[in-house]
Amino acid sequence: MYFKSWLIKNHLRDRNPVGDLARDVKEDKKFPSRTNDRERIEIYLEFCGACDGCMEAFDRAWTEFAQC
Repeated sequence: MYFKSWLIKNHLRDRNPVGDLARDVKEDKKFPSRTNDRERIEIYLEFCGACDGCMEAFDRAWTEFAQC
């Protein structure tokens, strides 16, 4: 399963920063959807001007994703 699909499936209803990220990713039609390349996703988030909180949420989500 790709990261985007996993994030939406597992965190869309969470009321925390990871849930916020999941909802933002779901609405972002340009978010890299068919990849598990962490660096590519980080570069995309930085290019979009993601704040520190967003990047921290991404790190938490990625750590959980990588353990699956």
